[in-house]
Amino acid sequence: MWNYTFVVPNISLLFVFLLYYFSQPHIPISKNRAFIRLLLIEIIIIFFDVLSSYALDRYDSFPVFFHLACNIAFFIAFFLRSLFFFYFTYVILVPKSQRRLVNLLLANSVFLISVLITLANFFTPTLFVLNQNGYQRYRLYNILYANAFFYLGISLLTLAINRNKLRKK
Repeated sequence: MWNYTFVVPNISLLFVFLLYYFSQPHIPISKNRAFIRLLLIEIIIIFFDVLSSYALDRYDSFPVFFHLACNIAFFIAFFLRSLFFFYFTYVILVPKSQRRLVNLLLANSVFLISVLITLANFFTPTLFVLNQNGYQRYRLYNILYANAFFYLGISLLTLAINRNKLRKK
């Protein structure tokens, strides 16, 4: 049985951030949009995490396709969060005139590869397998960690390269 107690405070805090953000005047610039994307994807991840965990707790009550779809949606959202985290860092630190298409293509290519591997799970086990024992990690499951560390690494690299652009307040 999965523990759901963290969900209510976590979602509540995210909604407080969103409500506060929307109650303040703001200009729809890339920094603001990147922040909103990060908050929304976090809510989506929690939703699919709870939904897929609930369904797995009642494995025989749902069709296999439902389990596949929920888990695949969770993984794609997980990868998207990592991409959005990098993009938020990139947008905050790099002025629009200095942003390079090659940087965004590299970041998006890793995301695309991760999503393709995840979608392949509909046809053959890649990240996880569903069998009579329920959900089991599979061979390429560690791509989650590789993806997250890649985006964390390039975010830290972006921070290191642009550290002189951070202002002291």
